[in-house]
Amino acid sequence: MNYSEYTVEQFLQDQYFTNWVLRPSRESDRFWQDWIRQNQEKLPQIELAREIILSTTYKNEHVLSEEDSSSILENIMRAQADLGNDQIGTGFAWRQLFRVAAVVAIVASVAIYFMVPGKKEPEVVQVIPSTVIKTAELGQKRTVGLPDGTIVKLNAGSSLSYLQPFEGRERKVVLEGEAFFEVTKDENRPFVIDAGGLTTTVLGTSFNISSYDEAGSVKVSVLSGVVEVKSRRGQKEVLYPDMMGVLYKDTENLNKTTFNEKEEFGWKDGIIYFKNNPLKEVFRRLEKWYGVSIKLDSDKILQGTYTGEFKNASLEKVLEGICYTSQLTYSVENEEITIKLQTN
Repeated sequence: MNYSEYTVEQFLQDQYFTNWVLRPSRESDRFWQDWIRQNQEKLPQIELAREIILSTTYKNEHVLSEEDSSSILENIMRAQADLGNDQIGTGFAWRQLFRVAAVVAIVASVAIYFMVPGKKEPEVVQVIPSTVIKTAELGQKRTVGLPDGTIVKLNAGSSLSYLQPFEGRERKVVLEGEAFFEVTKDENRPFVIDAGGLTTTVLGTSFNISSYDEAGSVKVSVLSGVVEVKSRRGQKEVLYPDMMGVLYKDTENLNKTTFNEKEEFGWKDGIIYFKNNPLKEVFRRLEKWYGVSIKLDSDKILQGTYTGEFKNASLEKVLEGICYTSQLTYSVENEEITIKLQTN
């Protein structure tokens, strides 16, 4: 089976795939995890298909009938046809397909009911919001499709949590770590992100948020659209493209500045970029990026800084570049990397 050429619709119709999503076995889980690792470019389609399948599965064993499932699939395919083949595969197209699937799934869920003994009228099963948590482990990146069609790319060691479906007048999520957002526009329901003491509010735009616990600041960098950021102390800033809001954790001050695009956005395109970064920060980022443990043989190693850029590079290539420039050496033993000072 050539899954590398599958579309979202084909994944939805594939029994082996849907069984893995709903009732994973050791064998199917091993197969799909290995396949995804080798086909990272298919992650958006995989995530979207999973979300659609899971959104049509309900408690108390109440699942969609074959007729309902066919109806949902037909609506998705009709939406794809309306968008046109030239848009298929773009972020816009996937968001539109996901929005159609989510709406149809919600309508279908309201229509599902079961007969209660002794009653003539059917009892409607209500959709109860539940907390969803999406995580990108160390050494991994993950693309997530939200119920409103928003696309989120999580950097390594990050997580995103939200209620599904969204409640109230806001589309609210909580971020730990770093993520790039492409938010679907909805003027009636702002999209709100809580991250490290900074609240970011948008209607529809693309931007990056970095809020790792160990970092000294929370950064919001805007690629397109308009973003409002607000600190716990009530400070506010409005950000436009090429602007960045920085909340310093020690002082809780919120400042507005510009940024280097590769430094803030490069990670989502496989670029790891350093510009006069302290070596302590460099090695910490490598641990997250590659999911490894790095030990330093001497504290003197941390006295330097490093500038460099790598795209889709192996850990070995990155370490060789850093060590050559910084007069260091490295060794690998039992999956632990040791950095040492170079000796003559």
